[in-house]
Amino acid sequence: STGFCIDPIEKKPLNHFLPGTPVLSFGTAGCNLGCKFCQNWDISKSREIEILSEEASPEDIVAAAKANGCRSIAFTYNDPVIWAEYAIDTAKVARAEGIKTVAVTAGYIGTEARPEFYQHIDAANIDLKAFTDRFYRKLAFAQLEPVLDTLGWLKRESDTWFEITTLIIPGENDSPDELGRMTDWIAENLGDEVPLHFSAFHPDFKMRDIPPTPHETLIEAREIAMSRGLKYVYVGNVLDALLADFSIILSQQQSDITHDPMPIVIADPGQLRQLLQNLIGNAMKYRAPRRTPKIHISAERLPDCWRFSVRDNGIGIEQKYFDRIFEIFQRLHSHSHYAGTGIGLAVCKRIVERHGGRIWLESTPGEGSTFFFTMQAADANISIS
Repeated sequence: STGFCIDPIEKKPLNHFLPGTPVLSFGTAGCNLGCKFCQNWDISKSREIEILSEEASPEDIVAAAKANGCRSIAFTYNDPVIWAEYAIDTAKVARAEGIKTVAVTAGYIGTEARPEFYQHIDAANIDLKAFTDRFYRKLAFAQLEPVLDTLGWLKRESDTWFEITTLIIPGENDSPDELGRMTDWIAENLGDEVPLHFSAFHPDFKMRDIPPTPHETLIEAREIAMSRGLKYVYVGNVLDALLADFSIILSQQQSDITHDPMPIVIADPGQLRQLLQNLIGNAMKYRAPRRTPKIHISAERLPDCWRFSVRDNGIGIEQKYFDRIFEIFQRLHSHSHYAGTGIGLAVCKRIVERHGGRIWLESTPGEGSTFFFTMQAADANISIS
């Protein structure tokens, strides 16, 4: 193995399978595709598996999952199809111990090998890279049809739970026409309840000259998919895209901003982005003099929702103002001290309440503030366990 990591299951991403649980993730080296945009190219393109690897038997892997409270094991980082024997052996031991297995794969597998592989896999995330053969041939040295065949087979002939991810690359697979045809095919051939994830491209490997995916493109892709009747469409990388926008001012202020792994919630992506932008922006604006701004964003799973927090070490707020700051045009400071309109937190309150959540804060003057808000979990209505 090329290393182990414990992730939220939503990071695979799988939103409707063992939601809110940790998964033990690992991979090997190499791949059966040649994607020029590979985000894990240092692993998938490596030929030095002896140098990179750690020895781990299937029994060792399952024991590690149990010791760390993981209810599942993910074969990921590179396509497990090329190390199917190892994955199958691990899956057999895991199943005997009550541990589920997950394959994160491009779905590029032959018809004869497919049943043998997937009969041991409890869930899969299939990477549908695009919906044109031109894209697959030009950028992945592969073909589209075998991937569609795998998706159709999983729907018709397998008990494996599966979700789909498409990495949106500017100028390559982001046209409304292609996205419309892809989601039409999914709805017609796989049904309207198959979860679909859109994620953002960042320049890497042999496509460093292509810009990152604009967040607006992800929102448009989601709207197209929803308009075609798909019920569960998710947009990833919201926080990452937002922090990229803040990168210049973060550097200028020498701010330290950190975050825990972020879950998937049921929310309008644009409004969620606005909510986080306002809260992070306020934390940066109301920083304490002669103190490096420190901001931390975290999320805690509750029975039916996620509770988020945005914590800072700024000037803080007196308790008597806790309700007032969420009212529109209410300012606690003069324009000469801090610029602003007095509507930012009112907008936050409206966004959170529109999504069925609530927002509040805790603060100590002179030490900092923590804003909390809740959002409905993506698995609140569906849970494959």
